Amino acid sequence: MSKSLRFTAACLITALFSLQALAQTVTVSGTVRNSTSKEGVPAVSIVIKGTSTGTYTDDKGAFSISTSAKLPFILVLSSVGFESKEVEVGNASTALEIDLVSISTLGQEVVVAANRTPQRIIDAPVTIERLSSSALRNAAVPNYYEALSNLKGVDMHTASLTFRTVTTRGFLQAVITGSIN
Repeated sequence: MSKSLRFTAACLITALFSLQALAQTVTVSGTVRNSTSKEGVPAVSIVIKGTSTGTYTDDKGAFSISTSAKLPFILVLSSVGFESKEVEVGNASTALEIDLVSISTLGQEVVVAANRTPQRIIDAPVTIERLSSSALRNAAVPNYYEALSNLKGVDMHTASLTFRTVTTRGFLQAVITGSIN
């Protein structure tokens, strides 16, 4: 029984090595350039079509990709600001030089409006807490940090005896007018 087990193991090992020899890897290398300036394009995604095998170009536009796919196969190149391109590879021995055409995309229109007149707190679409200098002067607290901690949405964290940090919900806009005497 041990001779038949050894024979079966030897046959399996031979089959595995023969399959490994049949699955040869092909390495394709090249450079991706901008079609107008002829400079290398960094971070271009290169994927073999129909597989998950891929790579990216380096900072000079050079790439190298190894695969066990049979020739010919198609490389799909894509990058932000450039048109996607498909290139058929029939010979892996020559280095590829691929030019990508740049495109410009327009986003949606953005309107920024500013008003130079002061807005009333009641008309504002958000919650606004205000601590005026007179309220700060009349507050029964030992320092202004304690007065800030009484505002809605403001948390005061004490890290040590003299070090305190202010944490707010949302955004904090501090406007200091006048002087506190």
